[in-house]
Amino acid sequence: MSNKTFYTIIISIIAVTIITVGITYSYFTARLTGAESTSTISVTSGYLEINYTEGNENVTVTNIYPRETEWLTKTFTLTGNNTTNGEMTYEVGLNILTNNFPNGYLTYDLKVLDSTKGTPIAQKTGVPINGVGVLKFGTGTFLTGENQIHSYELKIYFKDTGLDQNAGQGKVLNAKITVAEEFNNPTWDMPNSGTLLAGIKSNRPNAVAPLTTPGVQLSTADEAVLASTEDDYGTSYYYRGAVEDNYVLFANMCWRIVRIDGRSNIKLVLFNVNPNNVSNPCEESQNGAGMAFARGYDTTSNGLEGKTTFNSTAKNANVGFMYGDTVEDNTGMTNTAAYDQEHENKYASKILTALNKWYPKFLGSEANTDYTSYLADVVWCADKSLATKSSSFNSNYTNLGYGSDKTYYGAPDRLRVTTTSTPSLICPDASGTDKNLSRFTTTNSLEGNKKLTYPIGLLTADEVTFAGARMAYSNQSFYLYANTNEGLPTGSYSWWLLSPYAFNGSKSMVSMVLVHGILDGHAVNAVYGLRPAIAIKPTITISSGDGNRNTPFVID
Repeated sequence: MSNKTFYTIIISIIAVTIITVGITYSYFTARLTGAESTSTISVTSGYLEINYTEGNENVTVTNIYPRETEWLTKTFTLTGNNTTNGEMTYEVGLNILTNNFPNGYLTYDLKVLDSTKGTPIAQKTGVPINGVGVLKFGTGTFLTGENQIHSYELKIYFKDTGLDQNAGQGKVLNAKITVAEEFNNPTWDMPNSGTLLAGIKSNRPNAVAPLTTPGVQLSTADEAVLASTEDDYGTSYYYRGAVEDNYVLFANMCWRIVRIDGRSNIKLVLFNVNPNNVSNPCEESQNGAGMAFARGYDTTSNGLEGKTTFNSTAKNANVGFMYGDTVEDNTGMTNTAAYDQEHENKYASKILTALNKWYPKFLGSEANTDYTSYLADVVWCADKSLATKSSSFNSNYTNLGYGSDKTYYGAPDRLRVTTTSTPSLICPDASGTDKNLSRFTTTNSLEGNKKLTYPIGLLTADEVTFAGARMAYSNQSFYLYANTNEGLPTGSYSWWLLSPYAFNGSKSMVSMVLVHGILDGHAVNAVYGLRPAIAIKPTITISSGDGNRNTPFVID
């Protein structure tokens, strides 16, 4: 039997959070004709409503130890009022706010005490309470009618396993019962239990202010934070500095978490493509220059080394992830028409073509598992907006974005003047007629330009800035530097970003991370590292791990 020492443990099920189900269904609008001067016909919509009642209030238990009987019992009742002819569906879960018990130590049973019309949640026995986030009990339904009762009893156990359970000493569970229409759209504040999102939040419950100012200062060697800023969808949570708890093992490769977007999708960037096929490609023994790049997507030496050009022809058009037909000169052409022509998403760049070769072999239909269903169809921002601060760079730059006009684009406009740098995760409108030219999504998306074949892209200059880089300065301590160019005397393993940089009259340039972690721009016809980025859906679960190198989050 395990040690029966009394533990200093608190299990607290606090007051309920209920998302009231109060949907109103409207009838079709009727068009009536006739001579009546006042209304004699009225129609009232039906309603759906769930009311929650606690059978007992806050429950706190202290000094618990492993035993067969439960340590906590909590009863609650849902009353359904449904005046429509359809079923009313609800979900109930345990929103776990704090839980530092090892996985498997705590379990719960859910018993149905009473139910009238409809279908209550199925009874549960011995379900583990692991991690933080919403642990869903299940789904119930109410039929048409009022005052329908579904009553439940929740019991929480710390059972004796017969093994040493002293790792449970001093641990805390703090949770609340949550009722909602559905939990299909988890958020940072309410992740589903057992997901990658919940694992991240377990490590970093709250965002903190960065120690250094993104864009104006480099991150420091002792800075390792999860901070926040706004993106296209809401609040984004980003890692900055020498972070060491953002490793993910996915599709037999190691990735680093870059940020959680405003819809709670989790953006990852490749860390080790795992050419040695080891069980944990995140571990320190797998450090190596160029392992963060997309090797093996074709039979050429560049493909095997994970390198590619971004594009070939030197025109304003060729700064794009996709691009249009070039304009030889601007005689007789309007600005907007010429810009639209050059930046139309008509042809795939060299680097997009390389990604389209790599994806199916490692993540798609040609891989051992097609992981496409794991990936979110997010916007990849290849910012084609034009600079507005040309005088701060070079007075000869007209910034028209077509023909032979010398042009800076949006990213260096925000980031190059480092004393007033303003990085942003909000993708700007493109400068031409089609404002979505820069917003790359797949053909299945309901937003963006719908030009991508696969849900994959590259990091932006702004994302790398938030991670710890600074335009034209070296940073070898932030987490994105690792496994790129350590130990190399030259910049042969610099790597491409998604953000257009400039056309200087003879060269098209795109943003990239150069040797020694320097953020800058470079000519598109150079051969440099291809470092894929993807976004994991917030509903994707992990089987183990805490995000550290030796114990990365594992997505099966």
